[in-house]
Amino acid sequence: MLNFPENVIRLSFRREDFRVAMGRPFWPVCIGALLASEALQILPGTASLHVLVFVVPIAVIVLCALILMLMAMLYRVEVGPEGIHCYDVWSRPRHASWSTITRARMVRLFGLDYLVIHSQDRRRPLWIPMFVSRDHLFRDMLITYTDATHGLQQKLEQAA
Repeated sequence: MLNFPENVIRLSFRREDFRVAMGRPFWPVCIGALLASEALQILPGTASLHVLVFVVPIAVIVLCALILMLMAMLYRVEVGPEGIHCYDVWSRPRHASWSTITRARMVRLFGLDYLVIHSQDRRRPLWIPMFVSRDHLFRDMLITYTDATHGLQQKLEQAA
């Protein structure tokens, strides 16, 4: 990232599309699903050792990989001069203009970093995954397009 003096104006008309990087969320999701699946097999007391050791772990790993690949294809984040576009859990498009952002904070949930953006024109905040492909470019573009008054630049620089 380039550090510019305070009196330099940065202009950019670049727009980039970022996808969720599957590697970061894979293990937390997979381990959580595996523990839950194993517990559901052990509690009734009817599961065999073969099922607990081989069948359940393989099924969980395959299902987690399929779900996360689907997420990586569906959920993208777009950063551009007019704002940030993303999708919520229900695959509905969401947008926040840079001028409407009131505050931002970093949240770590199950080992995964999210940027939570509060906007004037939205009741609910946007949760932007920070575990995207090309994450250094993603952070640089967020810093480039945001105003220093958002507090977003400081949050991103602290988290880097």
